[in-house]
Amino acid sequence: MGMHIVIGIVVEILVICIIVVYNKLVSCNNIEKEAFSTMDVYLKKMWKLVPNLVEIAKEYAKHEQEVFN
Repeated sequence: MGMHIVIGIVVEILVICIIVVYNKLVSCNNIEKEAFSTMDVYLKKMWKLVPNLVEIAKEYAKHEQEVFN
């Protein structure tokens, strides 16, 4: 009878360890996905601002040319 209790406790501990490791892996996976999503958002914002930067540089070049002439 005593051996069955020990085996049951060992099995329960193994199941708990497997659950904890699985939850940790899922958590790490979610953190990774969130990090990549955040980076994608920043890259999209940056690419939307590039045409504005080009337009500003062109306008400044016109202004600079007028000043030197």
